[in-house]
Amino acid sequence: MSIKPFRKILYFIPIMIVMAGCGVKTSTTKQFSIQETFSNPNPAEINLIMGGGNLQVSASDENGISGSIENNTENWQPNIVEDNQQISITQAGISKFSTIPSEKFVNNWELKLNGNPLDLFIEGRAYKGMIDLTNINLKSFRFLDSVSETEVILNKPNPVKMETFEIGSAGSNLTLSGLSNANFEQLNFRGAGGRYTLNFSGILQQDAGVTIISGLGYTRVEIPKDLSATITVNGLVRGLIVEGPWETDQNVYKNSGSGYQLFVDVNMDMGTLELILQ
Repeated sequence: MSIKPFRKILYFIPIMIVMAGCGVKTSTTKQFSIQETFSNPNPAEINLIMGGGNLQVSASDENGISGSIENNTENWQPNIVEDNQQISITQAGISKFSTIPSEKFVNNWELKLNGNPLDLFIEGRAYKGMIDLTNINLKSFRFLDSVSETEVILNKPNPVKMETFEIGSAGSNLTLSGLSNANFEQLNFRGAGGRYTLNFSGILQQDAGVTIISGLGYTRVEIPKDLSATITVNGLVRGLIVEGPWETDQNVYKNSGSGYQLFVDVNMDMGTLELILQ
């Protein structure tokens, strides 16, 4: 199974799409048991593409993916493909969703996964998600969502270096917590028309750079007071809210913490930006 190149999707912002649930009929709820393992320890890749429901992701003790998927709509049943060291679970037709479907549509994904290490790609649309990356050995994490309500959390340091860390979102309410635990060198974030919180609590394991591109939305950046950080703000900022004892020099905001340093470049296009030192 082929996955679309991330960078092409990252720059796509939906303009007009078909209303969610239009012409879709429900039936008896079916449950699918998921139990897929990797034949070799590494490299390992998991791809998840879903929409119009609920997604819960957390760590497993074994390499591979396990859990369950239940839904009551024929067109939303998952397609599971295991190809060498890649496991893909996809749902067709997610581009038709413009809002989270009503409760009459059942589409619940509860998945546990791991790899040693793991390349993880998640694409979601019009869903509610809790993605707990704690205790998942991530070599790369690529994440795309739109018109969704999602939280991504990392409560412990990632034991391996995150070689690729990319987030793209449009029209969503997205919270990213514990980002310093990701063990990344570079994080690329692009958001448009939504409400985004980037929380950098955790433990940096190296100097790290962050590029934030955001427009026509609300972006909140939270920095712990003990973290050494420099934030540079460029572009057209419709509203700027600054809280905490920042050292300010025109468009540059610094915090003299300790340990490794975080460098954040923010590029706004008519969006609201909030910089919080907490």
